[in-house]
Amino acid sequence: MMPVPGIVFVSPPTIHLPPPVDPGRVHYVIWWEGWDGTNWSLSDEESGLVLMRGVRGFGNISIENHRDDHESLAGSRWRDARALNREIFLPIHLFSDGESQDWVEHNRAFWKTMRKGKTGWLHLIHPDGQHRRIRARYEKGGEEAFELDPAFYGWGTYGIYLTAEQPYWESAEPIGDTWSSPEPVYFFGGVSTRHFVLVLI
Repeated sequence: MMPVPGIVFVSPPTIHLPPPVDPGRVHYVIWWEGWDGTNWSLSDEESGLVLMRGVRGFGNISIENHRDDHESLAGSRWRDARALNREIFLPIHLFSDGESQDWVEHNRAFWKTMRKGKTGWLHLIHPDGQHRRIRARYEKGGEEAFELDPAFYGWGTYGIYLTAEQPYWESAEPIGDTWSSPEPVYFFGGVSTRHFVLVLI
């Protein structure tokens, strides 16, 4: 192609279409139960909260190994190990489709569940219906600077850190009436930018 003065040819970006969704696949159902008894869904939009990419703390726990060194032996000898606190990170998008005051009240109600010294429950329902939960304590989060006026635009983004002093998930009673699995959502190609999908491995 002969160059044309003053014109730059740019190839359009390649958009990778999502793969077909297997009808037999469903998402995890996740919600936060505050110390005040309120429940906030994190896996659909019913409660005005959605998880973003970067969630941590749902996988294996961290283990601290203890070893003894001996002057007459090479290396060390393993003595025992203990499980450390489970550190959980929840990047969330809090939004309201109502007026500015609606977002303010919605934001206040959610942050009321994050009180120093109090604990709540993080719930997780697996695709097979298994219900697990873990008690977690609010550590920090919410100090982020707003790039845009959240009351005007109706949304705010936070990174919330929780700590579970007892790092193991416990079984909970099955839930008969809870939030339904969200529709599949992708990060590329003609979808709303306020939707997010959490993938656990």
